[in-house]
Amino acid sequence: LVSEKSRTLAEMPIGTEDFALDETGNVICASDSKLMKLTKDGRWQTLIDLKPLNIKNINRLAISKNRMAIVSVSKS
Repeated sequence: LVSEKSRTLAEMPIGTEDFALDETGNVICASDSKLMKLTKDGRWQTLIDLKPLNIKNINRLAISKNRMAIVSVSKS
């Protein structure tokens, strides 16, 4: 009998639902204008803040090989 179990790696940042895996298996997510990586100890580390480029409200991201696509929705 094979048992499949799930476990929580970390709580997602507030307002964040989506994540993507990079080529090395790192968990990457976006929170407002920041791209974040899950550290081995279960904390979110900011990789870059895209706010200076006027990119905020990121709600989707995808990673393929060495490329990343993000979707940012303007809040009116």
